[in-house]
Amino acid sequence: MSTGPATRQEEFGHDGAVSRDAATPDALSECGLLANAVAGKPVALGLVTDVPYTDGSTIYVPDRSGPDLRDAVVVQAALIAQGTLDPSLRPLLRSRHDGATRFLVLETARAAAAPWLLPPALRARIHDVYAGPVATSARGSAAIAAGRDPVPEPPWWFGELRLRTFKARPGGPESPGPEQSAGGAETAEDPADEPDDGTEDEGEESRILKALTTPTGGPVARALSKLFGGTSKAGGDDSVDGNELAVSGARASRDPQTGRLRRSAIALLTPSARPTVIGRTYPEWDVGSDAYRPAWCTVVEYDPAPRPEAIAPVAPADHRLRRELARLATTTQRRRHQLDGDSLDTTALVDVEVDRRLGEDTEPRIFESRLRTGRDLGVMVLLDATGSTAEVADGPTVFDEQRLMVHQLAACLEELGDRVAVQAFYSRGRGSVRFLRVKDFDGRYDTAARTRLGTLEPQGFTRLGAAIRHATHVLSTKAGTANLALVVVGDGMPYDDGYEERHAREDSRMALREALAAGVGCVSLGIRSSVPESVRTDVWGDVVSLNLERADELPQHIRPALGSALQLAASRKRAPGGTAHR
Repeated sequence: MSTGPATRQEEFGHDGAVSRDAATPDALSECGLLANAVAGKPVALGLVTDVPYTDGSTIYVPDRSGPDLRDAVVVQAALIAQGTLDPSLRPLLRSRHDGATRFLVLETARAAAAPWLLPPALRARIHDVYAGPVATSARGSAAIAAGRDPVPEPPWWFGELRLRTFKARPGGPESPGPEQSAGGAETAEDPADEPDDGTEDEGEESRILKALTTPTGGPVARALSKLFGGTSKAGGDDSVDGNELAVSGARASRDPQTGRLRRSAIALLTPSARPTVIGRTYPEWDVGSDAYRPAWCTVVEYDPAPRPEAIAPVAPADHRLRRELARLATTTQRRRHQLDGDSLDTTALVDVEVDRRLGEDTEPRIFESRLRTGRDLGVMVLLDATGSTAEVADGPTVFDEQRLMVHQLAACLEELGDRVAVQAFYSRGRGSVRFLRVKDFDGRYDTAARTRLGTLEPQGFTRLGAAIRHATHVLSTKAGTANLALVVVGDGMPYDDGYEERHAREDSRMALREALAAGVGCVSLGIRSSVPESVRTDVWGDVVSLNLERADELPQHIRPALGSALQLAASRKRAPGGTAHR
């Protein structure tokens, strides 16, 4: 995040009162992280002396503090995310002298109508300003703004739209991007919703595929679902009910050049090609009631959607990092047939005596010893792939540097023979916490895994507690080692729809306590994180949390950090009542 020069000024608050409190650095840092998360891309912050606005890459806000500042930033970031700054709309908005102002109110209301984009408190506040009809697109909002329907004046924290700044690419991420399921099929728009291309057989095929693939496609869909042993939910919702179940389904897509239906999509309906997605529900700690909200969050695992332009991370082997990791979680191994050692190897002694009686001159390797040469370590490297990690800092994004750190960790751990898994996560509300599989414990960190890592892009929000709980479950059930470690690579800032401030921090801390009680040592690694130190302390507590200046600093910190984490987990697991919530 960057801030531009500005002069301090008097600003009017929500009730018209003058506020002279300047924004603190911590407040601006937190606002910058929220802007990246909501906008779904790197967004800078600049200070101005008038009302908030954005040009699509920078959000300009007055130098003031309080909740109005945060709401102003989030509103402007939401306008970027949903493609409000479409330059083709300028002529329509200029048909009225107040067209841009009316359009701003309507687009802010449209952002509030998307439950995954804004927090509930802000959605309610926007609804208090405008509760009228809301369009489904920016062009629809522009049409209403150009008409005669009543639209109220916006409060100052809505900001303003400056038509000359409409340079952003239209059509931001209005909905979660397509994810690839375990079977390799990418979710696309339902072909039945697209205009007919005029080919009779294509239209017939489209209707057939709609009947077969739409979750509510009637008796045929239900019969096929029962036949193939899969389930699907109405509306294509990724939410999963129950403790663990499989969600199966796929949709056909059209060729982007010709608009014709891809006939190969029919192959997705065969049992062998049907994708399977595994989901689990987890509780969430409610600090207000001092109790868990049972089955509150749903975590679903996917394979990352492929991107043709994705480049697998490539970096020379870090021998310092490998050397430091090699000294962790070693166990004693019995080494037989040694020239010297702690005790006699009776079997080897008999073999040597037999060889001598047969006239063979053999080396007397008749001892055995126990050396600390064994490895018994399972590590989950969890990459925070949320929008708040998209900050740019004089070159590559922080996310790119953190991804490279994940690559180095995974490569070194696999070379050492440790059990290692690599996953990434982001969320869009409690019902859609998404884990993106890069490498499973039983897989190899090969070119395919590195390419999957290269396809990741920051998006969405950070429901950190649910992510930690799912990572703890995967480690406990699939690592198969005595020593377990979770390395979270990200900025350590929890934030999501209905998951903010104290509630988010306390739930994240509770999830970390559950992980420690399950014997999972936890470490947080970040690079130049702008999260205030007070927030990091609230979230991570006595868990090791490192904020590095550069990725190449990792070797000098990794062994003491992981060593402390494993020791803390061992002590907490031995403590009375040390069991994780599952």
